[in-house]
Amino acid sequence: MTQTQISILVKKETKTYETLINEILNEYLFKSIDEGLACYGNNTGKVILFHLKKETGIGKENLVKNIHVLHQFLEEKFGSKSQTLKNLILKKLHENLEK
Repeated sequence: MTQTQISILVKKETKTYETLINEILNEYLFKSIDEGLACYGNNTGKVILFHLKKETGIGKENLVKNIHVLHQFLEEKFGSKSQTLKNLILKKLHENLEK
């Protein structure tokens, strides 16, 4: 998205530039988390998110604002193997931001 497109959206939506940028980054991050967790199969990602919400109360809608909770949850459940999941999420984020 170009600077001009963002400026038009800001004026059109009457949102601040900072709010719009945060929303865009949140969308990219959420999409990347979803895609990263789904790398082991769509159901695996759903199961992880289900247990995350059950145990922490943090659902998909609040995940980006509470990314530290996801980090801690993955560490507790998967130990050193959690790094693989976190790397997949970061890889997906990098890919999504390059598009």
